[in-house]
Amino acid sequence: MQAALSFLPVKMTVIRSAALFALTCAACVLAYAPGMHGGFMFDDAANLPVLGQFGPVDNLSTFLRYITAGRADPTGRPLSLLSFLLDAHDWPAQAFPFKWHNLALHLLNGLLLGTLLRRLGGILGYSEPQADMAALFAASLWLLHPLFVSTVLYVVQREAMLAAFVVLIGLHIWLEGRERMLAGRGGNVLLILGWLACTALAFLAKPNGLLLPLLSLVIDASLPMNGSPARVAQYRRWRARVAVPCTVLIIAGVTWVLLKSLGHPPPPPRSFTLWQRVITEPTILLEYLRLIFLVDSHYGSLFHDQYRAASNLLSPWWTLPVILTWVGTAAFAWRFRRRWPSLSLAIGFFLGGHLLESSSLALELYFEHRNYLPAMMAFWPIGVAIGSIRTRWLSMTAFAAPLVLCAALTHYAAALWSRPLEQAEVWVLTAPESPRAQAWAAQQELDAGQYAKASARLSSASAAFPGEVQISLTTIIVACHGRGPNAENWEAAEFSLRQGSRDPGPLLTSWTQSAMDLVVRRTCAGMTYGDLAHLLDAAAANPAISALPGRMQDIAHLRGELALAQDDPASALTWFNEGLARVPGPAVALEQAAELGRRGHPREGLAHLAYFDTLEIDPVRPTQGMAWLHAKVLEAQDYWPNEMAHLRRALETDKRALTK
Repeated sequence: MQAALSFLPVKMTVIRSAALFALTCAACVLAYAPGMHGGFMFDDAANLPVLGQFGPVDNLSTFLRYITAGRADPTGRPLSLLSFLLDAHDWPAQAFPFKWHNLALHLLNGLLLGTLLRRLGGILGYSEPQADMAALFAASLWLLHPLFVSTVLYVVQREAMLAAFVVLIGLHIWLEGRERMLAGRGGNVLLILGWLACTALAFLAKPNGLLLPLLSLVIDASLPMNGSPARVAQYRRWRARVAVPCTVLIIAGVTWVLLKSLGHPPPPPRSFTLWQRVITEPTILLEYLRLIFLVDSHYGSLFHDQYRAASNLLSPWWTLPVILTWVGTAAFAWRFRRRWPSLSLAIGFFLGGHLLESSSLALELYFEHRNYLPAMMAFWPIGVAIGSIRTRWLSMTAFAAPLVLCAALTHYAAALWSRPLEQAEVWVLTAPESPRAQAWAAQQELDAGQYAKASARLSSASAAFPGEVQISLTTIIVACHGRGPNAENWEAAEFSLRQGSRDPGPLLTSWTQSAMDLVVRRTCAGMTYGDLAHLLDAAAANPAISALPGRMQDIAHLRGELALAQDDPASALTWFNEGLARVPGPAVALEQAAELGRRGHPREGLAHLAYFDTLEIDPVRPTQGMAWLHAKVLEAQDYWPNEMAHLRRALETDKRALTK
């Protein structure tokens, strides 16, 4: 062992370990540095504007409105929202502070992981040099791994990183409580803090924070019980009364969601049922392992819509064998958890960490950031093995080579995040069967002035992905920079909107508003308001869209905007009223009335507010979680009545000015 570590001083003291880890952190910062200057992406624009939704967050009232405004799930993820205040207090904002704090959090998570693994190595009885070596290697490789570039540089994934941060703290607290209880020095308060308080806090960052008790049980299963029989029995009672029930509730919850979905069609906007998702995820877990342990030249893509769900256990044929392989792997980990504890722990931690996002929740099938927490233990068994190598040059190579390789790949992947065009082209090569990737690459090529290249790409994509909304709509925008969209382009777009099996989501609104701007500026040959109206008609006729009140409200709002653009305030008011009736709410009423006022039609704006007063609004119920608390905050502040009164005064003033 001493010979194996002779490339370091004979024994790795705390100071030497800290120095080596500091070098890893420096390498990590250098690797990520190019990506710090990139912009926001996709879901960032959907989540971060809440920073300015109620004005700058610079007083208590605005802070309370902001911190309760999250809509990602019933919790609203307020801890994540709170962390974004480190970066900005208003919107729009610069991306650099967000990305820098993401990187700082990543480094902190690496430190917490390394110290946790060092403690586990000590409990398992590894020698001090081997425990130090294994922990340093595993934490460093995890920090430098290119798989997490899309987590660190995709700003909104702060949520996943923050949840992992609290989970790591919780595991440290639980482990300290465990050791104290087994040593007869109390520890019950620490167990409660680790299992309950930290779980609740992690849950407020992202729901997979609920996995903390399960992950502690996975670790616990591989650790020896070093204590008297009475103390061991005491710890087991605490474990059975706190951690086990929490874990059972989570497993029962995802199982209940699956059973409840059986016999039902795919939930919007998915094209697969939850059962199909559950039987597909084991195959995707194998793909995740490939990315973790095998070198891949492309990491960090955000496009994975090319993955198709399994139809049943025999289609594709490998579905059932892969499931059985994972069952066998889990059984192996349990059977040999004492003989090979680090390996068993890594397997259990990976599977347990994927319990929520890779099971019966109605999420997309695949995203790399879902491995951020589950992969934390993945490299520890390798580190343990390296620590046992006695040949100096071999141990040096085994330790350093993977770190250098991962740092280089991370630097390459991070650099792409500051070069959108090159990034898009690489992502298309990574996922050639992804319609989203093709549409995104065409848009980046168009932004770079490469019209011919974008047009050719979309021509091929239209043939490869007939009926894809993103392809057909992007084709029209690209055609605007040439001779203008032709009849075939419009027919393809109408077909995709009318016949598509999925809700196009916010894409329909953002695209239509951009297209209206082109018509206003007369920069798209042949495009008219009538063409856009036909597309909205096609979308409204789609059963998958017409079944969604919120999307139909969007369509009515867009029709109102089209009417306003054609100086038809009466029709605009009719459409705005229809949209408001679909999902009555003060925010929509204010937005639409203000839009009428801005376009010079205060009478119609006042009429719209008067119509809102006649509608019955469904109350927000406590079961809706943070949405209910947010409604209570707004009610206590008289926010909506004040906003309504302010807008009415402004519209009345404008109305009087028009009559003079």
